[in-house]
Amino acid sequence: MSLGVGTLIITGAAVSLRSTESLVEGAEAKTTLRQNSTNGLRLARAEIEKSKHVIVHDDSLDEQSIYNIENPIYAASLQACKDKTPSNEVFNPIYGLSMSDIGEPVYYGINTSTDGNGYSIARCGAPLNLEGKYNETVEVFLARVIDNLAIMPCTDEEGECEAPTNEGGDQKSLKEIADSLDLQFASNLKTPERSFLEPAIRVETDKNYKLIRFIDAANGKGMMNQSYLEINKNGKAKSYYPLYLTAFARGDKRLIINENGRQIIDSMFFPQVESNRVAFVLDGSGSMSACILDGTTIESEYKQYWSGSNYEYRNLACKVTRMEAMQSELQAVLTDLHHFGDDPKISLSVFSSPGYSNHRDWNSDEDSLIAIGSNHKDNFDSAMAFVQSLNDGPVTQWGGTSPWNGLDKAFANTDLEVVYFLSDGEPNYFRNGSEWKNHKTNKVNNVIAHYMDINKDSSQRTNPLSVYSTALGLRSDWMEQMAEQSNGIYTEVTEETLTSEPTSNANNPEEIFGGDGQFSNNGAGEQAQVQSDPTPQANNNQNSQGNRRCFWSWWRRKTICEDRL
Repeated sequence: MSLGVGTLIITGAAVSLRSTESLVEGAEAKTTLRQNSTNGLRLARAEIEKSKHVIVHDDSLDEQSIYNIENPIYAASLQACKDKTPSNEVFNPIYGLSMSDIGEPVYYGINTSTDGNGYSIARCGAPLNLEGKYNETVEVFLARVIDNLAIMPCTDEEGECEAPTNEGGDQKSLKEIADSLDLQFASNLKTPERSFLEPAIRVETDKNYKLIRFIDAANGKGMMNQSYLEINKNGKAKSYYPLYLTAFARGDKRLIINENGRQIIDSMFFPQVESNRVAFVLDGSGSMSACILDGTTIESEYKQYWSGSNYEYRNLACKVTRMEAMQSELQAVLTDLHHFGDDPKISLSVFSSPGYSNHRDWNSDEDSLIAIGSNHKDNFDSAMAFVQSLNDGPVTQWGGTSPWNGLDKAFANTDLEVVYFLSDGEPNYFRNGSEWKNHKTNKVNNVIAHYMDINKDSSQRTNPLSVYSTALGLRSDWMEQMAEQSNGIYTEVTEETLTSEPTSNANNPEEIFGGDGQFSNNGAGEQAQVQSDPTPQANNNQNSQGNRRCFWSWWRRKTICEDRL
């Protein structure tokens, strides 16, 4: 089967990844790039999250390491991909994925684009059937999944760049460049910076080989500070589109079907999304810059992060921050709502401190919900861009923790059914302006009662609003009570939850935390005024939904609810 021909399926209900040719036919450039990247990134993210670990080119690894793509155990499957590649195409693997439910890996690699004027990312491995299960009884499936990967421009200030040449001294074709491209993950666990005429894609992983992340292809020297796509016509770029992907290998099954046959989007940060009228009230404060996954190398530039008590500069590489992890999870949920939701409508509010950069709303009309379904691509793209923007600017200008405006708007919106409320720190102040860190129980109870009274008041709400609260890096009693008293779900997510191995202890299959099962309490909220007055913290607890408790199960790869004793 030639590249790009046929249909590859990955689904919880039924999602078809159409061939690139069918996408570009009759489409405008920007729409083509957008749809192309949406479909391809959805597939790539889903397969990373379903996998056990990543397989890469890394000379520092032992040849027998399961993470080393040069391990002889992968030779046959890689050769099958080479054999499947047509003579006028190329498949140079960037990374592989060791899947829990099939014997051979799935590989993602570099190829030229369909029109020959650029590059593409191709996938090679077992196809999937309509139930989302891999079919190993047929030949491997090889297809472009993200077309029109950009060609790196000349970044020399004088415009003088030497094109790569082959052994005969002639300029290399794009096929030759793709075939010989260096895809080694260096000591910093990143593929090399890209240069003139190479594909605008750079990837990093982590020391546990769980992470795949697309990063700036040329370290600030390219057209975008990110890996990106472009469409060229007559040698000139027509349109650009960034490629955002951050995903962890952890055996997830994000799309599940409940006992009533309804499809549910399940996520660690945003569990059991089955409503199509949803608000997201998100912490955008400075403490969300805290690094949750350290790298192993020293960077040339210092960057600022939240340390747990203050902001500090460091040059130790950080693979993922709390903010980036939240962005990745939320973008995956929005993507699934876009493709699978029944006319989904949402609102997005990010809170910090009034007047700071991350205290804002996505919705142009703050009182309305915005449709992001498959017929509303522009709204969906706008929502995704808003989420991506939360990581912009100096972290000291993100602000503190004041969730009240976002919660007030959610409870005032009578069209809403569920609000997802995420925070990594307790509020700096109560609704009346008094300091939270000196709080008394009755004041916290008054805050909860305020919102629950709105929920019970039929003159204000026809249907009660359920609060699904997620405490990131801490235990929060008041967030738990908000969820419990509104028949929602309370979830705690720690750094270990994000980065550790799933537990395989059969005697304790519902262990949520992996490793030693302990919470990391090094997370902190941030200051109302930058560099002072840290946000109060708390400890750990289990999740609740009314008279039930709910938690993320690494064993079953989904949110589990049980009756409370």
